[in-house]
Amino acid sequence: MSDRVVNLLSPTNSDSSSSTISINSRSSITIESPKQGGRQRDVIWSHFHDMGPAKTPAHQCEEIVICNPQARKDIIMKMRDMDNQSSPSTNKRRETEIQTTYKDSLRHKQYTIDRFTSRIIPLAEQQTIDRCLLRAIIMNGLSFRITENDFFIEFVKKLNPSYDLPARKKLAHEILTQEVVNVDNQNESLLVEAAHLTLNIDGWSDRCHRSLYEYNVITDNRKAIILSLIDISKSSHTAEYLVNRLEIVLARASISVNMISKIRAIVTDNPNTMQKMRQLFVSKPNNQHIIELRCFAHAVNLMTGDVIQHVYAKNIINKVTTITSFCNRSHAFKANLKEEAGRMKIKKETLDTIVITRWSSVAESLNSFILLRAPLEVLVVADKSIAPIKIISIINSRCFLKDVENLYKIMKPLAYAMKIIQSSSITLADCYLILSYLQLAANEFVAQTETRTFGRFVNKVINIRLKEFENDLYLSAYYLHPKYRGGGMLTDGRSAVYRYIAEYSKKIGNNLLMTKNVIGALQRFEIRSGPYSLNYTEDDTPSTWWSMINDNTHKNSLSNIALRLFSITPHSVMPERLFSILDWQHTKRRNRLSPFTLEAIAKIHTFYTNESHNIDEGVDTGYLEDALGSMNDSRAGVSVVDEGNNSSLDANDFIRYANENHQALCAKCDTEVVIEEQSIDDEEIIQQNKILNTQDKGFQQILIDLEFIDASQLLFPEGGEMMEDEEIEKIPSEDYDVEEVLTETIGI
Repeated sequence: MSDRVVNLLSPTNSDSSSSTISINSRSSITIESPKQGGRQRDVIWSHFHDMGPAKTPAHQCEEIVICNPQARKDIIMKMRDMDNQSSPSTNKRRETEIQTTYKDSLRHKQYTIDRFTSRIIPLAEQQTIDRCLLRAIIMNGLSFRITENDFFIEFVKKLNPSYDLPARKKLAHEILTQEVVNVDNQNESLLVEAAHLTLNIDGWSDRCHRSLYEYNVITDNRKAIILSLIDISKSSHTAEYLVNRLEIVLARASISVNMISKIRAIVTDNPNTMQKMRQLFVSKPNNQHIIELRCFAHAVNLMTGDVIQHVYAKNIINKVTTITSFCNRSHAFKANLKEEAGRMKIKKETLDTIVITRWSSVAESLNSFILLRAPLEVLVVADKSIAPIKIISIINSRCFLKDVENLYKIMKPLAYAMKIIQSSSITLADCYLILSYLQLAANEFVAQTETRTFGRFVNKVINIRLKEFENDLYLSAYYLHPKYRGGGMLTDGRSAVYRYIAEYSKKIGNNLLMTKNVIGALQRFEIRSGPYSLNYTEDDTPSTWWSMINDNTHKNSLSNIALRLFSITPHSVMPERLFSILDWQHTKRRNRLSPFTLEAIAKIHTFYTNESHNIDEGVDTGYLEDALGSMNDSRAGVSVVDEGNNSSLDANDFIRYANENHQALCAKCDTEVVIEEQSIDDEEIIQQNKILNTQDKGFQQILIDLEFIDASQLLFPEGGEMMEDEEIEKIPSEDYDVEEVLTETIGI
């Protein structure tokens, strides 16, 4: 054995003869100068450190690799860069040597009949097929052990007898590492091209009780990039520690991009630790331009859970669950219901089951009862023995189906809003419209429902949950949307928009002159003057429209701000989406994957999902809602609920599980369950009415265009290109009073 060991993890420092490398907190190795004389070392030694005489029989390398799991990837990247810098003649000679060696190895092997009936696969083609196999395994959530399955091997041999499947360990280590290096290089290009980024962070516990935190960014083209997936189980999850870890992740994320300068917002869920972490992060001197937001999707999901907790809703859901459970257990009842629905030419044939963690399934189940009302009534009248007396009495009850229709009126808009929010293309302006839509739907429900107590409770829940999102950021995005342009906005609303945009202009470092240009451009935008008269078409997005604006008079100051705001993705669905995609986290069979392997798989899966251009279509929104609803980190064994397995769930058990799940979600979002006696400040509701006129025809037409409401049924019919940060002209240290600027410019 060699008398020296080498450190593969540290960069070369030829200027110093000695330095110290820490392997752990208790040991270190001092690098000594190499021996004089002897055989001249090759260029490969520039990637190594001479560690001196070996102190142990080759165990130090294992400790080093454990301390830095990125070592294997770093070495491959260094070797690839070195290979790319070689001369063409050297590369050609190397390829010739590889092919010759490969052919020589075949000569020494005993040929089989397959060698004479099929061509020999070149080494380069073998490697390409291996990478395709790896991608297929990752994108379909398969185990690496499939390459050792006899039936899979037989299948591959039938396709091409000359192709030899790689071993499981080779696939999970060497080939996986090479592929993640390739993906990292592609992601680096995406980061260079992106002008704006939204940062998402989330954590969860797996079956091994590891606390895994995932960091990703979303580009202005709505492409997600996984930065890191780390295990921080050994550390206390304080806000200060999470900020330090975040800074380390951002520093290592790219070698050519200043990540902080491109981040426009940080979006997380809302536990107390995450709130403090966001505030600490944006309070740092270089991070003042970053907006901190809580996830909008979590708020809507929480709101839906609050409505379900009311005794009126619980009573209805209890009866619905009782009937659906019996229907799923009784094959005869289910078959007769399907036959009767077909005879009446009703497209819906079965009753939908409510899934505990998927609140939108409540609306789907209620709707199935409404559609199958006639077949249900016919069945229980025609044959009294087809179901137990309890089931028949519920169906024959005059108030049951009426209550189902009443609850469906409020659950339908909540489920629709949840579906829209999950989109990757949603903007802050869309969030403001969803806020207004839900408030209008709640007001309409209160006005039309006969259950006044439940109606007031629903209105209270929506107002309390959406209170945090009724701020000037969302209002400003709605105003700057080139299609909406603040439709229905009143004078107080416009004043709030002008004030917020002026303050934001100062926050991102614009000087006094540039902020005045922003206000002047706002006035031109409002009256559709000059370049702002450009029409907004169906093929446009807010970002593409603002990219086409060329306002030289005001130095494109407003378009720069608009592009920043519309690049923000206002939810942290991506970590939850990744959590649902990595479904092996929910199984006992694949719970031993290391964080490095999980990170590699997550990066590869996310990258090729981006390339498929169907991110929203490729994700089961049900799994996503499961992730949003099952976020109690203390429940490491939580699993995705399957509708088939849930069919036999007792109604009382369902209510109990639903309560536990909602309590966990409230804890995750650092909020309390809304109770009927809880009060809300009416002054804030009145203030909101001074900002937006919901009876405005233009505003209601926007809701009609977005299919929030029908054209025939108005809710309230009326009686009568971003420049780079360093290229923007600004003086970050200049201080001025925004109120004085607004008063001087527009007199508000």
